[in-house]
Parts: sequence; structure tokens; C-alpha cells
Amino acid sequence: MNDIISMIIIGVVQGLTEFLPVSSSGHLVIFGDILNVGNDGIALEVFVHFGTLVAVCTCFYKDILKLIKQLPNIPRHIANKLPKNTDEEQYCSLNIFILISMLPAMIIGLFFKDYLEQYYHNLYLVFTCLILTGFILLSLKWSKKRQKKEFMSTKDSFIIGLAQAFAILPGISRSGSTIALAEALGIKSELAAKFSFLMSIPVIAGITILEVKDLLNEAISRTEIVHYLIAMSSAAISGFFAIKFLMALIRKQRLEYFAYYCFAVAIIGLLLNL
Repeated sequence: MNDIISMIIIGVVQGLTEFLPVSSSGHLVIFGDILNVGNDGIALEVFVHFGTLVAVCTCFYKDILKLIKQLPNIPRHIANKLPKNTDEEQYCSLNIFILISMLPAMIIGLFFKDYLEQYYHNLYLVFTCLILTGFILLSLKWSKKRQKKEFMSTKDSFIIGLAQAFAILPGISRSGSTIALAEALGIKSELAAKFSFLMSIPVIAGITILEVKDLLNEAISRTEIVHYLIAMSSAAISGFFAIKFLMALIRKQRLEYFAYYCFAVAIIGLLLNL
């Protein structure tokens, strides 16, 4: 029973923090340490990542279908220098922008993943990065005053991709960093959030696929599979509601409130671990 409760908690934590701007990797390190589930291997990560993938695909399935519909038009769209006058042209451009935004994360993942993984369970690094996430979110106060663009550019997508790559550090929020930087570039809040979530899909899918490859080397019992399915379901359900909640907050311009949560968790964590 305790194992099931732990799986539910881990799933909910993953689902909420993957999309709320408070760092999922940082919270998984913290809760993994508290619940003593850090030794479950790669299997748990595969299942909870897939759960969050289900959540974001469910929330944005209409946008995903529009993106897929425009895939055959990409060569002609590039030849026409990426016009963005119609809804179809904008979704065609978004396909290209998502691919560009993936490049920094792919480079870091391929060449620095093993080096960075040795620091993933360092609580002091997590708390320090949470403080940095707090300051990133506070920067949204000043971004609101910038004049907003009608749409985004190729350059914008690459810069936002750099923020996503930076968020590989545990404690740095992927959604918080990408949305904050997008707004700093003058992109409208709702477009910034939508792009942040859409660009997360290939990244989460890529992480899941890589982890599945490692998972094939592990022997998993039937009981463990049931536990991981519970964690996956919890991650999918909580992730769905986290996205809906975050989009509502973005419309109300309240995202920086999460900065104070990050500061509080970091300070309390540092004091308890001194």
C-alpha cells in the first residue's frame, strides 16, 4: 500500500511540475529523496514521462492536428520565406520553429548528458537552481511592458530552444524559462505558453524513447509494472489539469507568483540540509 501511495505522489509531482514553472526534475529529486524511491531505475522515469506526454497531447490535440496537416507544405513554405499571414502559414512556421528549438537540447543531450547526470541528485544544486528559476519568473514583471509582436521568428525559436536546453539542470524550470524568455523577446503570453508546450512534445517523446532503450535491459516484475502504470496515470491526470491551470494564470498575467514558491522551497530545503 505504501508503494502505491508513493507512486501516486511521484506521478502527481511529475505531472504538476513538468508544466507548472517550478522544475519537474528538481521536485523529483526532492520527493525521490523523501520517499526513498530514487533507486527504482529508469523504469519509473519512462512511465511518468509518457504520462506527461499523454497530458500535453490531450490538451493541445487540435494544435497538433493542425501542425501535422501542414507538414507536407513545409518545403514550399520555406521557399516562400516563411509567410505568416494566415492560420495555415503560422502553423507551418510553428513546425519549423519547433524543429529549430530542439537543436540546443539535442546537442546538450547527446554530448553532455552523462556528465550532467552525475549532478542530478545533488540537492544543493537543485535548491540553488530553484532560486534562479524564481528570479527568471520575476523577470516576467518587466516583460509585460514590452511591445508584443504579431508572431514569432526563426531567431526567437532558437533562443527559446537555448532556454529549454538550459533547463536540463535540475531545479531550472523548462516551462518557466521558455515562457519567460519568449515574453522577454516580445512574444504574446498565450503564444509563448502554447509554443513552450508544443516544443516540449518532441523533447519529452525523445527522452522517453531513449529511456525505453535502457529499460529493455531491466527485469521488471508484474507488481512493479502495476505500480509504474499507477504513477503514469497520476502524471497524465495531474499534468492535464496543470496545463489548464497554467494557461488560465497566463491569461491573468499571474505566472510570476510561482517565483515565491520556488524561493520558499529552496530556502527551506537549504536550511533543512545544512
